[in-house]
Amino acid sequence: MACQEDKVDLNGLAVITVIGSAVCLIIAFAVAALLYEGERETFAKYAQDSPAAPALLKEQQTSTLSKYRTLDADQDKYAVPIERAMELVTEENEQD
Repeated sequence: MACQEDKVDLNGLAVITVIGSAVCLIIAFAVAALLYEGERETFAKYAQDSPAAPALLKEQQTSTLSKYRTLDADQDKYAVPIERAMELVTEENEQD
C-alpha cells in the first residue's frame, strides 16, 4: 500500500505567522498607548503645572490611609488606618 506524502504549504504558513505577529504587536502597542494616555491624564489632573503637586498628592494619599472614616454606614463599611488594619489581620490570623 502506498503512502501519500503530506504537503505543507510553507509559504502560506510563513505569511500567516508574519501577519499574526504583526497583529499581536499592533495590539500590544495600542494597549500600551491607552495605558500611557490614562496615566498622563491622571498626572495632569493632579499636577496642575506645580512642582509641589506630586508631594501634595502623596500627602493626601497618606492622610487618607491614616484616618478612620465611614465609607457606607448603612452597610457597616468603615475605613481604618492601614497600620491598624494590618494589626487586626495579624491578630485574626493568630486566633485561627
